[in-house]
Amino acid sequence: MQRLYSTFPGAWPGFALLLLRCVAAIALVACANADALSSASPVALLVDCAIVVAAALLIGGLWTPVAGIAHALLELYSHIGGSAVELNYMLWAIVGLCVAVLGPGACSIDSHLFGRKRIDLRSSSD
Repeated sequence: MQRLYSTFPGAWPGFALLLLRCVAAIALVACANADALSSASPVALLVDCAIVVAAALLIGGLWTPVAGIAHALLELYSHIGGSAVELNYMLWAIVGLCVAVLGPGACSIDSHLFGRKRIDLRSSSD
């Protein structure tokens, strides 16, 4: 699982990644709410459920690369499925890919689960 993540930066870069994840999740939900009222088909409900799950994963920082790619795919689906061609969906899809590539940062669940661990090899009887 370590290969899925590059690093877990802390301090200001970690805070910036937290902010980027939150903004991406809010944009994903906002774009979904704009389209949710137009259709109540089973496919639309499934997409809405996927949007909620991806946004929750992004905010918490759990499985961030997977959630970022899901974010990008859902934005592209909204772009293709929409009646009007809007640049916003493409831009937010790029933000989702950036989140997937940059990783979660130190302020995330991924950092606590899959981050680097320090193993002390000294014996406890010293």
